Amino acid sequence: MSPASTPRAATGVHAVAGALSPALRVVDLARRAPSIRNSQPWGWSVDGTTIHLYADWDRWRRRDDPAGRHLLISCGLALHHAEVAARGLGWEAVVSRFPHRDGARHDLVARLDLVPSFSSPDGAAELTALTQRRTDRRRFTSWPVPEELVQDLCASAGDRGGLAVSLPDVVDRFRVQHLVGLAQRLGGGAPVESAGGPRWLAGTGTSVEVHDGLVVLCSQADGPESWTTVGESLGALWLTAVRRGLAVVPLSQVIEIEDTRQSLRSSVLGGLVLPQLLVRVGWQPIGHTGLPRTSRRSLESVTRPRPTTTGPDGARPGTGPGPSGP
Repeated sequence: MSPASTPRAATGVHAVAGALSPALRVVDLARRAPSIRNSQPWGWSVDGTTIHLYADWDRWRRRDDPAGRHLLISCGLALHHAEVAARGLGWEAVVSRFPHRDGARHDLVARLDLVPSFSSPDGAAELTALTQRRTDRRRFTSWPVPEELVQDLCASAGDRGGLAVSLPDVVDRFRVQHLVGLAQRLGGGAPVESAGGPRWLAGTGTSVEVHDGLVVLCSQADGPESWTTVGESLGALWLTAVRRGLAVVPLSQVIEIEDTRQSLRSSVLGGLVLPQLLVRVGWQPIGHTGLPRTSRRSLESVTRPRPTTTGPDGARPGTGPGPSGP
């Protein structure tokens, strides 16, 4: 009997007629989502057609992410990918985000209830984009990205509840380029592993160039729900870019350094919203060879039985920061 067809009650991996159950097929696809430093800081439980997504605070790096912002952005990406996977497989995912909201420290991120639906060409195309998505940090070509395409990406992010601001203005782009360079100097430019690619924070592929499309993902508030929404919005933007033949590179160091974040907010965004992530968009050379996929945690390692020791607020005592930080 193969591992995929062996019931694994201890880990939540169940089999249906010798294959993964629909809910586990969704989780199997959702674990392809990008994450900060490729940390994959999530866990899943499956009960029939109900899926729970948890933040895995054991994979949280407090020193690099003191507020837990990027952990929850990563969980938002996984949530988005789970919804896309469900649609592509002929299901609708009815989502409850942070079903328990009273706890200061959140473990449960979302509940997804799968309802049978009809497959659609758009759902199939989204699922194809999910399986094809990579973080490609090779140098973009000099072909400019039309602003109408960038606006399409911003609209897809907005459809997920996020706020995506395009930066076509030359002066704004110059300021952003300066702030990205300043953040690298202040942060020491230390190489780090990242979401589906070599780095999110520093190193190759992080310089802003004249032909890039630039988008800032923003929010009105700083907190777990806002950060999760930013992750969902990034997922939608990213897969739309894949369908348009564009490459996406997220840059977070300019946000992680408080001085450059505040400068970005005041000098580029007019102080109206909070920047959460900067995104570069561009074209890769035609006919470039496919990139290898970075390693992913196994399905067995990211699934678990639904916990019975969490408090009434859905939080695990002693894990993760509160909504305003640790």
